[in-house]
Amino acid sequence: MKKILTLIFINIIFALLQTAFFPTLFGKQALINWVLALGFAWLLVDAPVTALKSVFVGGVILDVLLGTRLGLSSLIMTAGVYLLILVRNYLFRGVIPHLVVGTIVAYIYSLVILAKGSPVDLLLLVLAFVSALISYLASLVFKQILASRS
Repeated sequence: MKKILTLIFINIIFALLQTAFFPTLFGKQALINWVLALGFAWLLVDAPVTALKSVFVGGVILDVLLGTRLGLSSLIMTAGVYLLILVRNYLFRGVIPHLVVGTIVAYIYSLVILAKGSPVDLLLLVLAFVSALISYLASLVFKQILASRS
């Protein structure tokens, strides 16, 4: 229960940063998906269940904050994390497939939920890659925290 409450609290903070703080600070073009990056980071530290829980809870929070259909963000992000789990288990392991699939999922999320840009938008693609790269950097921090606890 403590872990779920911690995930909810962290996802509320990241969702507020994603929807309110960063667009105000950097403009409406700041479309980095911090909630999805957090979920992908859990995958790199071999915590797939935590990753699925994190993006599901974060997706519901994002839907409430953005005013979109409840559950649509959760569906897209949870399906994306599950796809990445399948890719990591059955096809490729490592950072490169993580970044490729993470970029694709973040790009699809931006197109479907935020309805920004055309289907071929270079800025959205770059920001989706930045979201995947942030997940890799966050996983390095998670690994350090987990290593210091044991």
